[in-house]
Amino acid sequence: MAADFDLNLFPLYRVQGQETDPLPGLLAVTPPKRTARGREDETLLFYLTLSGNSHFTPAEYDRIVKQATQRFFQTPGSLTSAIRTAAGDLNQSLLNRNLHTTGKGEYVIGRLILGALHGAQFVFAQCGPTHMFQLNGSETRQVHDEQIAGRGLGIGQSTPLYFAQVDLHNNDLLVLCPNLPGGWESTLLGLKNVSIETLRRSLLSSSGEDLNAVMVLVKAGKGNLNILPGRQAAQVAPAAATVDSTSLGEVVPAGEPQPVQAANGLQTAVPARPTSQVESGRPAGRFTNLMAGGARPIPTPTNIPPQSPETDVTTTGQPIPGAAAQPVRRPATNPIVSVSHPVRRTGRFTSARATGEIPVIKRPPSRTRRKIFGGLAKAIQGTRNGTQKISRGARKFLPNLVPNAEEDADVARSSMALFAIVIPVIIVAVAVMVYIQYGRTAQYQQNYEMAVSQAAQARGLTNATDVRHAWDSTIYYLDLADKSQKTQDSTNLRQEAQTALDNLDGIMRLDFRAGIIGGLDRSVQVSHLAATDTDLYMLDAARGGVMRATMTSQGFEVDPTFKCDPGLYSSIIVGALVDLETLPMSNFYNASVVAMDSKGNLLYCGVAKPVAIALVPPQLGWRSIAAFSLNSDGNNLYVLDPAGNAVWQYTGSLGQFKDPPAMFFGEQVPQNMNSAIDLAANASDLYMLFQDGHVTSCPLTNLDVSPMHCADPATFVDRRPERQPGPKINDAIFTQMSFASAPDPSLYMLEPLTRAIYRFSPRPDSLELRGQFRASMEQTNTLFNGPATAMTIASNRYVFFSVGNQVYFASDVP
Repeated sequence: MAADFDLNLFPLYRVQGQETDPLPGLLAVTPPKRTARGREDETLLFYLTLSGNSHFTPAEYDRIVKQATQRFFQTPGSLTSAIRTAAGDLNQSLLNRNLHTTGKGEYVIGRLILGALHGAQFVFAQCGPTHMFQLNGSETRQVHDEQIAGRGLGIGQSTPLYFAQVDLHNNDLLVLCPNLPGGWESTLLGLKNVSIETLRRSLLSSSGEDLNAVMVLVKAGKGNLNILPGRQAAQVAPAAATVDSTSLGEVVPAGEPQPVQAANGLQTAVPARPTSQVESGRPAGRFTNLMAGGARPIPTPTNIPPQSPETDVTTTGQPIPGAAAQPVRRPATNPIVSVSHPVRRTGRFTSARATGEIPVIKRPPSRTRRKIFGGLAKAIQGTRNGTQKISRGARKFLPNLVPNAEEDADVARSSMALFAIVIPVIIVAVAVMVYIQYGRTAQYQQNYEMAVSQAAQARGLTNATDVRHAWDSTIYYLDLADKSQKTQDSTNLRQEAQTALDNLDGIMRLDFRAGIIGGLDRSVQVSHLAATDTDLYMLDAARGGVMRATMTSQGFEVDPTFKCDPGLYSSIIVGALVDLETLPMSNFYNASVVAMDSKGNLLYCGVAKPVAIALVPPQLGWRSIAAFSLNSDGNNLYVLDPAGNAVWQYTGSLGQFKDPPAMFFGEQVPQNMNSAIDLAANASDLYMLFQDGHVTSCPLTNLDVSPMHCADPATFVDRRPERQPGPKINDAIFTQMSFASAPDPSLYMLEPLTRAIYRFSPRPDSLELRGQFRASMEQTNTLFNGPATAMTIASNRYVFFSVGNQVYFASDVP
């Protein structure tokens, strides 16, 4: 459908107090010459921001943007289907990148607004807690649902999208922002009948933070999206440029602007004037907490009843043919919404366990709050009237105290100046004292009472889904209450709510402690861990060597005399080590740990000098070893060579493996073998972990039977509420796996972003989830500053995981 309007985009990009152009991540992409059915008349608005601690090069940014936009124009059918496909492709690209860099403690998370004009409507999707405001002259409406939109791209396999559409009118203003700066919400909700330049000045002055946002001016037109410099908001010109999706580097002019090459390798167009270059992928300021309390109620987008999978819904309730519905956690809610007819939502509480905090829940101000602030206004007015009377009296009285007229005049003038300074200070001080005394207490009481109400409701429910929603809502209101003040009552209620939610998810909270006395050097990158009852071994990926720390009464102390590093040992050159395993006490080399490099060289390390042994290579040699595993008795060694699409089995005894290897799979090789990242073996089965989070299990007891019957993929049995068995755990992407020492038969997997260790009971063709180990909520919020990079379980039931330059451990694990 041809569009009825043009969108003129004015970026607001301020870093360290300096405004600059262009805005990284903002693109307007025109249809290429060959598009899929339905994409011929659609110009794509693409607004992506990235955050994290991983450097994102311009070439990488160019590649993922080009790939996502191409997928959009190559996807036939409804507009929502094309948006979903493009966003899913982008999510997978960021997820794969995070999986590759998790071992270094690096990650990147994306927030996305993706949409296109459709007739007189702007149809778009939000991924991550982004915000969109529409100012139509008479009122301001906000589109934001953090629960459905999730935490962002690159976190998990699923791509949470919040679909919405807004009716456009000539001279409407839109504001898009991935992170809502302080003061913007109240500013935007209070503006009416303003120009684009007034809007820009108001937004710039209402917050001193770094800014990353886009203002949009709607004008009658033919569906063009024009990116203009933010400083020229007062001079709206229709001539601008968009980016052609066939090249993502060639400007398609619509006037006389000059193309400017941005640092991310993409071109935009601005009028001929100097512009500053900015680095691609730079985070949009800081991602702060978006759940600001105390905001005035705002109209909420209208829920549209569920339609068939082949229809979209317009703001008038008429279907748009060909749109697919977006699955969300709330079974009775269609995520395609309209903001044309705002009504109050009911029953909007949903679980935050998979996607972050629950959405902002708007409600009218209480009578108590109105009385307090009404009284505050009267007090301020009374104080002002009193000071005016005092000033007039002083002006009459002061001349009688001095002998001559000139001095009288000087005193009067100085007195008036003094009063002009002191009186406003007194008024402000009184207002602040009244607010602190009554306003914050009232806000706390209001939110705490709502939390108590939700908790009472949760205690009386029996349906697990409803119970989860009620406890989630309790936590939400407690978060708002704690912003005003924190009491023992709110702390106790929070603990009860969190315990109830943990029970639903099978989470056991452990008391973790910093393991390494003094921490590790900042250059250390722990990629693998192994532990005995008394020693902890850490593989440093930065230098490819193993470190040992011994247990003391204060924690674990690094042993500077322990040597287990790459180098020349006799005639064998050992390269950077890629994996390690502890050895049984009785072994030929009297070693406590064995490590392996990517070329199949084993390095045995312990009390004595390290010993290097080269495994007999396969006939075609090694490609690149990623991991290895010993079975429970230590007599079988399994080597994962994903680049060679193989797992090789070595049979030995007492830690010696002298014989040539046997190909484990024979002719039946699991699919996508080149994406395998880890493996673990017990007495009966071998398990392989893949980049996308699925697992393949193969029996070890029937190696002589041909063909081998592997479960590819194995089924995850997840019995938590609202979960279904399947090839993956939807809210987790695992990066490591290992068995604990006997007699524990469980298989453990590391989820790095949530710093959780999942426990599974292995079956021949499935893995049943038995629970999770996580740190307490207080430790999660204060102790850790990044994703987990490695984990291990010792035989004495100590659990270890590494974050940054520290290894944390907890004891007495059941």
